[in-house]
Amino acid sequence: MLFWVDIIPTKYETNQILMAARSVPTVGPAPTSDVVRTYQHLGGYRICSTIENSVDFSMYFQCDLNVKVPSFVQKLIDKAKPKFMCDKMKALRKALTTIKVDPAHIERM
Repeated sequence: MLFWVDIIPTKYETNQILMAARSVPTVGPAPTSDVVRTYQHLGGYRICSTIENSVDFSMYFQCDLNVKVPSFVQKLIDKAKPKFMCDKMKALRKALTTIKVDPAHIERM
C-alpha cells in the first residue's frame, strides 16, 4: 500500500495561509529509483506574504521513511534524514520558480 499526503484543514488569515497535512492510502504513483515513499504522521505548511510578489514558506513534518533494516543501519539512516529533508526543500524551491500563480488565488491572501 502506498501513501499520499492529504491536505486536511486550510485556514486563511490576513497575510498567511496555514495548511495541515497527513498521509493517506493511495494506489500510486509507484516509488522509483529516485523517489522514496515516506509516511507523514503530521505535517503542515505556512505561506505568509512578506513584501509585494514575495512570500515566506515554512514546512513542518514528522515522517517515517518506511525503511526495514537492522538497527545499526537505521542509525545511519537517522543521521542522513536531515539531508533527505534538505534535498526535498531544494527540489521544492526549484519547482516553485516554475509554477505560474493565478492572480485570483493571490487575492485570497
